[in-house]
Amino acid sequence: TIALATAKGTSLQEDISKKFKEIADKLKANPATNKGRPSIIGWGKNEDGCCGIEGIKYLTKPTVIEKLNGIQIVDVACGMSHSIAVTDNGCVFIWGLNNYGQCGIDLSVKVLPTPTIAVFLLSNSIKAVACGGAHSIAIARDGSVYSWGLNSLGQCGVESSEKVIKKTRVAIPGSVKVKACACGLGHTMYLTQKDGHLYSSGWNINGQLGLGKESLLSGIQSVTTPKRITGGIGTSEIIHVACGGNHTLM
Repeated sequence: TIALATAKGTSLQEDISKKFKEIADKLKANPATNKGRPSIIGWGKNEDGCCGIEGIKYLTKPTVIEKLNGIQIVDVACGMSHSIAVTDNGCVFIWGLNNYGQCGIDLSVKVLPTPTIAVFLLSNSIKAVACGGAHSIAIARDGSVYSWGLNSLGQCGVESSEKVIKKTRVAIPGSVKVKACACGLGHTMYLTQKDGHLYSSGWNINGQLGLGKESLLSGIQSVTTPKRITGGIGTSEIIHVACGGNHTLM
């Protein structure tokens, strides 16, 4: 059985697509083979299901996430208490704590204890994901970016309420395409495809958005929509970006 994560009020019949059928067929085709092919292994604190294994609070050694066996995973990301994985055909599995909507489903569902297909993303072919403390980012193969979860500091990159429950497209200035994202505890970085420019949104209390001393002196503690970083980068193309809780490297 494959669980489905769908937004409240969405028709399941409308959401199920060819991609979901492909994954279901893979698991049905040869269960014996699938059982011997671990896709993801996890360990650590698992009280909220973030390791994807139900009924165990702490995993003290690397443990196979059985529900994903036989599925080819191309990207994986971890938040404070939730996790996301992307399959080779662009589907997304998500699991863990959902207290701020970081799993992209209605808040009445507090926890997804095991990997669950994100039905709300089936209409997009996803290539990469990133997780912040309690927010999530997905990059589609066409370069568009989607976010959901806690947004009290603008970390989802959209001007919205404190929580973004449904996936929302992030508007990068100039409608440029994005090739990579990284998330800190409460901030997000967006790396563009064509020119390798870097944009940021979210919490800036420690200067983690890279917008310069002037932004701090002027009292800008957070930025709700992506803003391009220009100072200190020069003309070199950026090829990678990473975030800690409250700092950023490129």
